Amino acid sequence: STYWVVFKLLWRDFFKFLALKHGNSIFYLHGTVGASAALRSRSDKTDANTSSRQSWSTDPILFRAWVDGRTGYPLVDANMRELKATGFMSNRGR
Repeated sequence: STYWVVFKLLWRDFFKFLALKHGNSIFYLHGTVGASAALRSRSDKTDANTSSRQSWSTDPILFRAWVDGRTGYPLVDANMRELKATGFMSNRGR
């Protein structure tokens, strides 16, 4: 069947044109919508006492657990262990 060939080609072309349209913004934290749009969409969900900016943890113990595949989230752990063991992560894991 050619179904999967067509399916894969459609996804490839979709992401190619998305990248052409939005350029490097697809790699930014807030992606193609930009920080201001992301903050506006979250403002309805946060109360007045909550900061609307994402705070990232810099805890080295948590980072090491993530790298070693010991987060407690089976899907994340399996993919991180695969990456550590083989240097490769499947597209489903990414």
